[in-house]
Amino acid sequence: MKRTFNFNRIISLVLLLVFTVLIAVHIDTIARRQALSNLLYVSRNSPAVMPEETVKSLEERFNTLLETTGMTEDTDFSQRVENLILRLYGLTGDVLTGDRKISDTKFMQEADALFRELVKIDTQMQKEDAEHALSGKDSFTAFAVSLLWDYLDFYEAHFHEEQLPVDGVDIESDVFYTEDNDPLRALDIYKPENAEESLPVIIDIHGGGLMYGDKKKIQQYTSMLAARGYVVVALNYRLCPAVHYEDQIADIMAAYKWVYDHIESYGGDLNNVFLIGDSAGAQLAYYTSLVGQNEELSALYGTELSPLRFRALGLVSGMFDMKSGPNSVLLPCMLGYEYKSCPYYPYLQPEEVLDKGTLPPAFVVTEKKDFLRSASLNFAALLDEKGIEHRLREDTWLLNQSVGHITSVAFPDLPESLRVTDDMLDFFEQYKEK
Repeated sequence: MKRTFNFNRIISLVLLLVFTVLIAVHIDTIARRQALSNLLYVSRNSPAVMPEETVKSLEERFNTLLETTGMTEDTDFSQRVENLILRLYGLTGDVLTGDRKISDTKFMQEADALFRELVKIDTQMQKEDAEHALSGKDSFTAFAVSLLWDYLDFYEAHFHEEQLPVDGVDIESDVFYTEDNDPLRALDIYKPENAEESLPVIIDIHGGGLMYGDKKKIQQYTSMLAARGYVVVALNYRLCPAVHYEDQIADIMAAYKWVYDHIESYGGDLNNVFLIGDSAGAQLAYYTSLVGQNEELSALYGTELSPLRFRALGLVSGMFDMKSGPNSVLLPCMLGYEYKSCPYYPYLQPEEVLDKGTLPPAFVVTEKKDFLRSASLNFAALLDEKGIEHRLREDTWLLNQSVGHITSVAFPDLPESLRVTDDMLDFFEQYKEK
């Protein structure tokens, strides 16, 4: 019996997911939200839709995954996978109509259960049929994740206001920090125009769940930091599931080595280096600050100890909790199918690594509606317990009508975002070498 696959239904439901999440998370005023809603309404009745060739390529990829499993003739199996994807994205229809909120526990539980079922299918194929097993980056779970990222890119290209650098800042873009000239292993350097004296350095690691994002998407934020009197280094790194978490750690450590070797020629002061990140970038920031000073962790990830020492950290909406909550279901994409037996698994949580080194003083930011709020609160509580210097800033932001995740980075010119950035830089000022 020939399998049928209504890909247009998935496309429409994915759009519901992306539009719902990004409208809820990133729109800063009621007026702007209404304007975007108008754009989206028009887009449903205009050519502003995903190109046909993109839709076709996605369908071909899904069919290829099915063919690789050798299960194309198994209608029950094909329908099971299709239904899981449809149900996952179909949950967002209730959010769009206002029947549910993304922050609702039940909504997150249902989405988590559906993703876990996709992981289960991939894992069973891996264990039971090596000949037809899917790789980590070519799996049904990875397909669902990357499909979402494809639509985030489409959304930002058509409906999201692009971040542009502020005036008065010089930028050198796409400087490679490894020898293979990989654009995903490159960095941008920002500094105030006509700066003559040596300036403190901020290294920024972008977020995106370890699977999405780019340094260019936050260039207004990074250039604003530079305009305040810093040399700012914004990093790219390779993304899961094309690579795994350990490869990302290696990328970040290689970037630190480049900064240590070269940043003085750009006017940076190696005695005053600060490290910041948002969401997954915050996780990578605090984590690599420990990897760089601990022989056990450095050996684990196949890297060298870092000569860089960070004066303080700025951690915005950090993805600190890797083994539970919304992040845990994606561990197969981050670490591979056998993630619980991989050597990195016992060292993923803050409580498992904070004793491996001396964490720099940390400025921790979250918000009452941040969907990763509990991770930041638990992280700050752990810092309290261990006597590590830090400041927790937990806001209740009303102006942007968002769920509060990385708002100070995504919308850096909002009044409340500026206050957060001011407080972070004031925090850094306490730890500068005079």
